[in-house]
Amino acid sequence: MSNTTISSEILNLQLASRMIFSYAVLVFIAFGTVGNLLNIFVFIRIKVLRQMPNSVFLLTSFIASLVQIWTTRFSAAFHNLTGVDLLKQSSFYCEIRWLFGRTGATITMASICLSSINRFLMTSQNVRYRQVVTIRCARVTVIVMILIFLIPLIPDVVYYSGPACTPTGSPYWYRQYTMYFNQIFSNIVPGPVLALFGILTWRNLRSARVIQRNRLEEQVNRMILAELVMICITSIPNIITAIYPIVTTSMVKSQLRVAQDGLWLNMLAIPSITTYCASFYVFYAASSAYRKNVRTALNCKKHNRIETQDRTQQQNASIRMKTIALH
Repeated sequence: MSNTTISSEILNLQLASRMIFSYAVLVFIAFGTVGNLLNIFVFIRIKVLRQMPNSVFLLTSFIASLVQIWTTRFSAAFHNLTGVDLLKQSSFYCEIRWLFGRTGATITMASICLSSINRFLMTSQNVRYRQVVTIRCARVTVIVMILIFLIPLIPDVVYYSGPACTPTGSPYWYRQYTMYFNQIFSNIVPGPVLALFGILTWRNLRSARVIQRNRLEEQVNRMILAELVMICITSIPNIITAIYPIVTTSMVKSQLRVAQDGLWLNMLAIPSITTYCASFYVFYAASSAYRKNVRTALNCKKHNRIETQDRTQQQNASIRMKTIALH
């Protein structure tokens, strides 16, 4: 092949890689934004959901997912499609992108892992296990988790403060540290953890001696297990895209090879975005109770009427009990 042909092929590969990835990302961002906002609204609006300790972990994952897709994914897609680098236009956005973009991914995955661990404990036959996680415990755990993942990356605010939005002044060890930190906690560790506790939860549910649970608990278990399956499947290409650049760092590649790698790595990266965008749709498809909760939450008048009826019934029951006690 002539140099002209090779150069043309490289340009075509780079263009195809940018266009396919960017348009796919924008579609995922649109659906993910709507889905995560609906999840947040439903879990806050519906009393029985927000009173569950698991809701603390899930709400954290929804919020972190929104942060991740809008700080990291959107800026990259916008740059590829328009040629305008938002990170260079605003130093504040640059700092936000690198600090919260990294932590958004790790906090999302850590929250989902905590949710899966909570489901394992809640489905256990051991009463003590089921009483480990309370609302207060879940809130404290989330705060500690956020600090653990946020504090080590605070130097990003300093190193990415220049007009080029690159860590030109950061030490080599810090760049290596952040790369491995992000890859390990966002891509490599969550998959095995979710698979392990998903299997353990499934075993608890299949056990003949498992305790009787209400319909809400059963539906939540179904929702979480469905999400775990989705994440485990979509994390496979994500793990590949995380490991491959590290393994091939020392390899000498031609420009054509780099362009080819960029194309298929971007193709593999697309399914990984579903982790931050698809939870609402997975929950909605997996649980009939959640579908009803969504409709109830969106129908504000009906929701208020139900709560009023519940309070009236409770008051009437209390009055009857007092009357019986007097007689």
